[in-house]
Amino acid sequence: MKRVSFSLMVFLMFLVFTVMVCAEPGTTPGTEPVVAAPATESITEPVTEPAAKPMKVAIVPFVNSTTETRDFVMETVKKKFDARFNDKNYVVVPDTSVAEALAKSGYDPKMMELVDKETVVNVAKYTEADAVVAMEIVLINNHRSSSLFSTSAKSEVKLRFRTYETGANKYSSYQSIGLGVNKAVLIGVGGMGGAIVEGMERAMDDGFAKFSF
Repeated sequence: MKRVSFSLMVFLMFLVFTVMVCAEPGTTPGTEPVVAAPATESITEPVTEPAAKPMKVAIVPFVNSTTETRDFVMETVKKKFDARFNDKNYVVVPDTSVAEALAKSGYDPKMMELVDKETVVNVAKYTEADAVVAMEIVLINNHRSSSLFSTSAKSEVKLRFRTYETGANKYSSYQSIGLGVNKAVLIGVGGMGGAIVEGMERAMDDGFAKFSF
C-alpha cells in the first residue's frame, strides 16, 4: 500500500512538472495568452479660423471742380476705384443706396461740392457702411514744354479726399497730388490726355495709400 501511494505521488509530480514545462513563459496553465491590443494613433483635426467679414464701403460720387470734363477723366476715376475695392475683403454699397443716403442727409449733388463731415457720417449711418470715401478733383494744371528733339505734355492733378471709418469713429480729410508726363521724341506731340490720366492715377494712388481701411 505504501509502495502504491509512493508511486502515485511520483506520477503526479511528474505530471505537474510536464504541464509547467509545456506552458508558455508568462502564462498560467489552462489560460489563453493575452494579446495586447494594437496602439491607436490620435488624429487631431486642424482648427479652421472663421473667414473675416468683408468691409462694407460706401463711395460717394466724385466731384470735378475743374473745367476738364472729357470722358477719360470719369473712366480713370471709375477704373481706379474699381481696382481698389474689387477684392474679397470689401463689399461696395450700391450707388442707389448711396444716393438715397445723400438725399436723407440733405445733400444736393447739383451743387457739385465735396460732402462735409456731417454728411459723410450720415452716409455711413444710413447705408450701414463700415467706411465711406468721398473725393474731389480740385485742380488739373496742364502745360507743354519742348526741346530740340522732343515735346512733352505735363499735367499736375490735385485731389481732396474725405473718409470716415465707422468702427473707429475716425474722420479724415487730406489732399494728394500726382504728376503725369507724356513725352514724344523726334516726331509728334505728346498728347495732354495721356498726361492727365497718368497724373490722375498717381494722385489717386497717393490718396488711397492714406486710407486706414
